[in-house]
Amino acid sequence: MRVTVRPIVPCITVILIMLALAACTVRLLPAYDQATYQSLTSLNANTLTLFSSLSAGSSAKEFPRYEDQYNELIGGFSAARMTLANRPTPPIGQRLFGTDPLSAICGKNASVEDCLNATPRILDQIVALLTKMRDIHQQRGLPAEVVSGLNGRGGLKGQYQIEVAQVLTVEAALQR
Repeated sequence: MRVTVRPIVPCITVILIMLALAACTVRLLPAYDQATYQSLTSLNANTLTLFSSLSAGSSAKEFPRYEDQYNELIGGFSAARMTLANRPTPPIGQRLFGTDPLSAICGKNASVEDCLNATPRILDQIVALLTKMRDIHQQRGLPAEVVSGLNGRGGLKGQYQIEVAQVLTVEAALQR
């Protein structure tokens, strides 16, 4: 007696294997955190409001009017940095970190955290920028060119926008 395999059985087997593989998700990067993302977008709006308020410049005498805003923003970005620095990097991402393709993307001197969770490092830069801006404002005032740059380009605001765009882009991309 001869047993023949019907053509439908291999097709069903292939479909089941494809469905099983599609259901598996491999996460190389840290997980998305909706609350932190919303906090970052709110901090961004408040920071842009501060930049708008200071776009014409401000004297050191006017600093007390803005001091609470500076402190809330610096504290808020610092808190977000701490939260995001403590999220775990998936084990598979850590294992793949030493591979050539990932090293080429991240750079040879990058740590696992800097490569797979870059947001805390960028938030450090934002905190440093806002702290520098606060200190300059308090000590000698902020000329409009320092805040907004020449012709509205560059300045502290331009630097901030570059850094916050990186943070928001990376964090939004984690939402899958």
